[in-house]
Amino acid sequence: MSAQSLRLHGSNESSHRNTSLPLEMDCCSSSHVTVSAGDVLPLLADAALANRAWIEDFAEDTMEIPQDLYEVLLAYRRFRQSAA
Repeated sequence: MSAQSLRLHGSNESSHRNTSLPLEMDCCSSSHVTVSAGDVLPLLADAALANRAWIEDFAEDTMEIPQDLYEVLLAYRRFRQSAA
């Protein structure tokens, strides 16, 4: 049986962007869910750009990311700082 997923659609229906997130959490870890960056990042970016209040509720939370993504983010931060 395949896992159920939730389809989220933005208010701009012409973009036809949607994201699949699992509806069920891992039975062994009730406080953590594993999702792909491709599912989460567009939602977080949209929420940040739209200044959603709830995004600040999670500002102090930690996230585990792969080492290579961390290195890319550090390089991107340096690039942005040098461009400013």
